[in-house]
This record gives sequence, C-alpha cells and structure tokens, in this order.
Amino acid sequence: MNKTDWLEQPPISVSEEPLKAGDLDFYSLLRRRAGEGRLFFNQRRAVIFDVEALGALRQQLLNSLGKELAMGILTRFGYAHGYNDAKMLGENFDWETETDWLAAGPSIHTLEGIVHVTPQKIEFDRETGHFHMHGIWLNSYEAEEHLKLYGPSDHPVCWTLTGYASGYTSSFFGHDLLAIETECVGKGDARCYWEIRPVDQWGDEAKPYLKALEQVDISGQLFEANRRLQEQTRQQIQLNEMATELNLITNIDEVFRIAATKTKQIISTDRASITLLNPGGESYKVFALDDKTGAVPQGAELPVDETTGIGQAIKTGQAVIRHNIQTSDAPENRQLAQYGFHSAMVAPLVTGWRVIGTLNVGSKTPNAYDEHNKDMMLRIAGFLGTAIENQRLIDQMQKRTAETEEQARRLTLLSNLGTELSQTTNVNEVFKIVAIQTGVIVGSDRTSVALLDPTGDSFEVFALDGLKGAIPVGDKLPVEGTAIGKAVQEKQVITFLDIRKSDFSEHRQLAEQGLRSIIVAPLMAGGRVIGALNVGCKEVSAYTGRDENFLLQIASRLASTVENRRLLEQVRTTLDQTEALYEASRHITTATNLQEIVGAVVQGGSLPVINRAVLQIYEYDSAGEMEASYVAANWYSGEGSPPTSPGARYTRAGFATIELFLSSEPVFFNDTQQDERIDPPTKDLLKRLNVQAMAALPLWSGSRQMGVLLLQADEPHQFAQREIQSYASLAGQMAVAVENWRLLDDAQRRARRERILREVTARIRDSVDVDTVMRTAAREVGQALGRPAFVYLDGKKDGEEPETLEGNGQ
Repeated sequence: MNKTDWLEQPPISVSEEPLKAGDLDFYSLLRRRAGEGRLFFNQRRAVIFDVEALGALRQQLLNSLGKELAMGILTRFGYAHGYNDAKMLGENFDWETETDWLAAGPSIHTLEGIVHVTPQKIEFDRETGHFHMHGIWLNSYEAEEHLKLYGPSDHPVCWTLTGYASGYTSSFFGHDLLAIETECVGKGDARCYWEIRPVDQWGDEAKPYLKALEQVDISGQLFEANRRLQEQTRQQIQLNEMATELNLITNIDEVFRIAATKTKQIISTDRASITLLNPGGESYKVFALDDKTGAVPQGAELPVDETTGIGQAIKTGQAVIRHNIQTSDAPENRQLAQYGFHSAMVAPLVTGWRVIGTLNVGSKTPNAYDEHNKDMMLRIAGFLGTAIENQRLIDQMQKRTAETEEQARRLTLLSNLGTELSQTTNVNEVFKIVAIQTGVIVGSDRTSVALLDPTGDSFEVFALDGLKGAIPVGDKLPVEGTAIGKAVQEKQVITFLDIRKSDFSEHRQLAEQGLRSIIVAPLMAGGRVIGALNVGCKEVSAYTGRDENFLLQIASRLASTVENRRLLEQVRTTLDQTEALYEASRHITTATNLQEIVGAVVQGGSLPVINRAVLQIYEYDSAGEMEASYVAANWYSGEGSPPTSPGARYTRAGFATIELFLSSEPVFFNDTQQDERIDPPTKDLLKRLNVQAMAALPLWSGSRQMGVLLLQADEPHQFAQREIQSYASLAGQMAVAVENWRLLDDAQRRARRERILREVTARIRDSVDVDTVMRTAAREVGQALGRPAFVYLDGKKDGEEPETLEGNGQ
C-alpha cells in the first residue's frame, strides 16, 4: 500500500492494545478523504492553517479588541481544543497508565507542530485532589509571531497554549485545573515555562488567566473596540500629517519641536520629549520637550543608565514600557515620579542600524500604555529618526558646500595674487600687495613681512597692513628669542592660538594691541629661508590647519617673487637673458597644465643642447619620507631621443640616483656616463635613454620638496654658472605654479564631488524611510557617475543574507 492509499484509509478506531504516550505517531493519527475535501487528525476533522495567518488573526484581535478580550478569546479557544483532545484520547485509546493518558496531551501538541513540550514533573492523586505538573515549551508559534509583530512584551503571550494545558488537564482530572506561563520567549526570556495546579492553589497571579476563561458579553467590548479603532484612525491621520510636516522642515530645531508636540497629541499623553546621544554614547541631552512640569527640563544632560527606560532603549534598540515608575530607583524616574507621573514609554531613534537617541512619553495614569501604543511610538520614532538623519545629511552637505566654495574663493584670490605679483617689478610694491592680500585671503587684523638681513642675525619689517604701533615698518627684530626666528630656524609654519600665554618678547607688544592668535610662515626660496610672513587676529584660536596651508602658499609665492626679483636685478646687465626669463615667468603663470609649465621653464633657460625635460613628482609615506617618484609631465623639442612618458614610476629603493635629486639646490651632470655620483645600473638606464647630460632642478613647496625637473641632452655638456643661475631662477616659480595647479585641480575635483552629493541629497531628502533613502542614493549616485552603484546593508539577523540595493547607472 503506497502512502496515498494509506492516507485515504478511514480514520483509526479505538486502539486494540494498551499504549504509552510515546507510542503516538503523527501519520498514524492522520487520515484524509480527498473526495470529500476533509482531513482527520486524532479522530476529529482538522484543517491546516499557516502560522502567519494565525499571527494575523492574533494581531487583528489585539488591535481591534485590546489585550484583555483578545487573551480571553485565544485562551478559551485553546481550552476547548485541549479539553476535547483529552476526552477523545480517553475514549478511543487504551492507555497503559493514566500518566500515559495525561502525557499524551503534550505529545499531541508537539505532533501538531504547535510547540515542543517537555514535561519535567507530573504528580496527581485523584482521591486527595492533588495535582502538580510543570515543564518547558520550546518553539512556541505564539511567542514567535508576537515577537515578529510587536517585539518583546512585558507579559507572557502564549495564551492558546496555557488554555490548551488548562483544558486538557481539567478534562483528564475531572476538576478545574489552571495552567500559568511563568517564563515566556515573547517577553524576552530564554524559554517558555509553564505550571499547572488546582485553581484554589494559585494566588493573585491566576486572576488574568481565570478572567480570560470566563464567558463574557462582548457588546461593551465591541463598543470599546470600535472606539479604539476610531482612535487608531485618528492617530494614523495625525501620524501622516506629522510625516508630511517633517518632510517640509529644513531646520533641525523645528523638527524636534514638531515631533515632541505631535507625539503628545498622537499618543494622548501628559509629556513628550526627545533625547539625542552625545558623542561617545555615554550620555544624552534633552533636545525637545512638550510639557509644563519641571522634571528633566529641555537642555538637561544625563548619563546613560540601563536601569531607566531611556538607558534600556539605547542599549537594546527596543521600545520599553514602564507601567509604574513610582517604584523605580533610577534618578530620572524619581524626578518624574515627584511630578505625579506613573507610566512611561521609550522608543529608540534608529538610523542605519545605529541608535542616536530616544522618543519618550509619560503619563500620570498607571498602566497607560499597551502594545498598540508601543507600535505607534515605534512608527513615530521611525519617521523622526529618518527626518533627523536627513537634516544631518543636509547640514553636512551645506557645510561642505560652504567650505568648498570658501576654498575655491581663496584659491581664486591666491591665483590672482600670483598673477599680480608676476606683473609687479618693484620689490617694495610686492611687499605691500602681499601684506594687503594676505589679510583678505587668510583673514587677519594685522599682516607683516620681515626679511633676514645679509648676516642672517636679524629681521627688518618691510611691509605692514592693519594694526600699527607695535613693531612698525623699518623696525628690526633679532632671530634668537623671537617667534619669527623660531619659524625661520625650524623652516615650518608655527601657530600661536593665544599669544598671551607666549614667552616671546614681540608677542607681549602685540597682545597689548589686542591681538590673540598669530601664524608665522617662513619665506622659502630654493630651500633657503629669506624671511617670514606673519598674520595676527584679535580672536583666540582663530586659525586652522587650512589657514596655515594658505599662508604657506602665499609665503611660497612671495619668497619666489622676491627671489626672482633679486635674481633679475643681478642679471639685468644681460638683457636677452632677462627678457627670456621674464617671458618664461609669464608663461609659467599663465600655463593651463603641467606640460606648458615644463615647456615654459625649458624654453626660458634658452639652452639649445637641452632637447627634452621630465617633471617628476615625489610621493611621501606617512612618516614624511620620500619613497617614490612618478613622471607627471614632459617636454620634447622634437629632435633627438624622446623623453620618458608621463606615468612612469621609480621607487627610491630601486633607483639609487634619486638620492642626488633630494636637494635644496640644482644638481648638474655634465657627462652622466663619467659621473661617479651615478651608480652603474642607473648609468645603464641613462645610456639606453641616451641621456648624456642632465640638470636636476628641485621643486620646493614650503619646507617640503615636491619633486624635480630633469633637463636632459643627447650629448655631454659643461654647464656654465650663467646657465645654472638661469634655471635656478625659474625653479622656485615653477614650484609655485605646480603647487597652485595641484591645489586648483584638487579643488575642482572636490567641487565636482560636492555637486554630485548635493544633487543626490536633494533627491533623497523627501524620503521617509531608510530603504527608500538607500535605493534613491544608489540610483542617483549611479546616474551621476554613469555606472552601476550599490549599497550593501549588513545588518540582518543571524542566518539571513545581507541585502544589496542596486542603482542603475545607465
């Protein structure tokens, strides 16, 4: 007989031999009549329902009728099921012992897939009326569905199971017995635990179970359910209105205010507040409050205490209900209790799987909140968390946009300064221009330029803009014992956030004028310090690292300009060379790319033997050590051997001659094949490249060498002093031009990135849930980049695959 034939047999009749509870088998109890569309289990017609459908029924009962009535219906349903099972099993089976008949109830429950039952104790005496039974439930469908729909509860939720146990044992024993669930997975316990005793042996804990087993007139309950449904409709309308308002608000403080006000209206509570975690997550601050009492006012900061509802919600990421905070010892709850509050409910604000704060309500009525209120709070918290995160993203984008625009403005001014300096031939005029423009670019109340005298022992103030009186133009300062001297000696920018705490003598004079913050940048020309550029502000801690960088760039331009002017004056007697250098300087300033800059320098030197040039940019490691170089640009006369192509890279370890290029002064090789400074492998390389003569012009930006320009020839050449001076005069300005090009290029690329971010933010700001935000972000970034983009969300439970959201870049 195959399985189908066996299933089609008539239901089994009374057993022919004594059974033990463990002898029950699922398939021996299951029969069907396919032609009639009927299924039989355990001698009675049965139907199969999906657990999620039963969960939906449970949800409808709870939401429509409330906890008390829903518990009564489900408990009485379970009681009837268990009572009839015990009666049928007693009438249709010959049990070896009464204990087997009693244990058959848990076995049937397990076979039906409702729960796995493990009795741990069975005691009963029909004559004395003694009955005591307890055990464990595992994999309760009720606990699983309740957790899925509502999250952890504050009471046991396996109502049909306790009803079944009460009904089965009462039918078996012939007296009223009551099963109570003492532990429940649905409220966060590790297991479900049950116990059965006679009704009169239970205390107050039995009251809700006994009430649930009573037959009641539900007309009043239905009226209350209808009222509750109307209230839920009102809440949903207000929730939708709140979501709409939050989407339209662009001010984060207004988001907090509206959320607190609306929450109080939706939940119908006496107090509503919003807290946000401080950086580090050890404390939180009350950011919004809708309440007239004085307990825990807006602006208060409190530590995260896990004994409070707020602390538990932050730590667990779950909503928490406190039915009576009057009995709590937590400081926060004691304060609220003093003002008459009895109930409290807290929902975590979660964004991107991260808790950022809490939404809190309080009531002066005990037991004011139920599972529906908890569900509504979580929905409000979801809207609020999304709104807060959207506002944070908008604020970040606006801040970055403002920073980028300010950076671009300053870079433009810096570029204009370079142009203006290149067009000024008078050194004193150069100093005045720099003093004025530095105050505009960096922002200062006082700017000055000081140059080292020929001895290198003192400085002379050559230009001043802003506050007068202390250290005026023409004054001299010693190198030793001064802040300017320290910056020059250390060859680096030095910032003083409050000069009143400084021991330098010139700072005391400046502090008397009201200055507080000072930056000093050394003027470096070809690796040599020639003076210092100084700015001061009346505010404490007025300057940042970005200001230091801009001042260093200005100082580099000024130093290069001063040095170029000095060199021009020294070679003025050679008119042709002077004109060539000036033309090269102009081409460097107006060049639009690195190739043009390199070409301007090579052609400016007017040395026919040079037929190609290579610009190498240095790469530095995290310790500030140069570790490699790469070819960034080249120049070719069109005759002889071509230069190395851009992109070629040389490591310091694999190219020993690179050490010769790490210099503050130009290095010249008259004959590379005969020069003892060059190692044999490099000579072989230069021979293959047909580099017979070479000049290395180091390029410096402040105190760091950014790279080197290699001028190469196909034949040996004896470099003259005049030729050396010609190229050295252009190296400083080339370094400035290269650095300026790099900064502008970085700014443009950042601007493009920020524009894309602004466009993406504009499209996702109306989203109200995390999933929509992520999908919109993936789509918009993909479209902006012209390629597919993905968001990988790794926040799933154990055993589930992470979710990947894809944005089409087409």
